[in-house]
Amino acid sequence: MNQNYNTPDLSYLMLSQSASSDAPVLSGQGGATTTGTTGAAGDGGVTGAAAAPAGPNFMILLIPAIGFLLLMSIMGGRKEKKRRKQLETISKHDRIRTRGGIIGSVVEAKGDQIVIKVDEGKDTRITLDRQYVDAILQDGSGSD
Repeated sequence: MNQNYNTPDLSYLMLSQSASSDAPVLSGQGGATTTGTTGAAGDGGVTGAAAAPAGPNFMILLIPAIGFLLLMSIMGGRKEKKRRKQLETISKHDRIRTRGGIIGSVVEAKGDQIVIKVDEGKDTRITLDRQYVDAILQDGSGSD
């Protein structure tokens, strides 16, 4: 072990690969080229380097993935615009469902707060923020 405390001796971490011809060459690492005769007998024997390693071309895989992410981003924006428009159009007498599963009729809608009536008999009302509305079940005009 090296006694110099400023730079640690990391020689035990180094890996080496033997240069023997029976060791496999990994894709993209180059390695020794193979020369020799190839082809059928009588064609004169073509000599040359081995073909390039056949591996997946990552650009071919990357382009559709980027396209898919872009498409999903555009679709998500459309859904958000539709939801925002739906929340802005909530009015009195609409039947809504909250994210918590509470169903009630809108009594009052001012700004970001909505007051809903959940029990007709006891006149139970809940005040909630507009963003917690999950769906409009029925418009106040009576149409779905």
